[in-house]
Amino acid sequence: MSYCSKCGNQIREGGSFCDRCGAPSAAGYAGLHQESANPYDHSVTYTWAVDRKEPIIAVILSLLLPGLGQIYVGRVMRGIIIIILMSLVGLAIVPGLFLVNMDNHFGFVWWSVTAIVVYLVFFVIQVVDAYRCAEEHNRKGNVPRRY
Repeated sequence: MSYCSKCGNQIREGGSFCDRCGAPSAAGYAGLHQESANPYDHSVTYTWAVDRKEPIIAVILSLLLPGLGQIYVGRVMRGIIIIILMSLVGLAIVPGLFLVNMDNHFGFVWWSVTAIVVYLVFFVIQVVDAYRCAEEHNRKGNVPRRY
């Protein structure tokens, strides 16, 4: 029983090519390639793994810490910028505490509600961005990395 040297699929008896990846089998390859007379001429087979990023993992990481999903996908600078911006928007809620007037609480309510809405909008945008970055990374046809 022979197996494909590229994908490891079992090649049917007498088959010249692999049914899964189309690589020539040893029997089919023998007619296309002549063996070298040099005993030191060895061919090396590498195993390549496609560098895929799971979008659901990027989303989960972004839900845990905004910007972490972008870092997981490989967009490190974008992730760091998102972490900094989300921290600044989160800290924008704190000045609302100082706008409290004993007679009128409108300043506190206005500032806090505005900051929370802006934070939630940015939060949703960065989660969607992490998902799209992972999809783009997988769709791009990125160069496989050798492990």
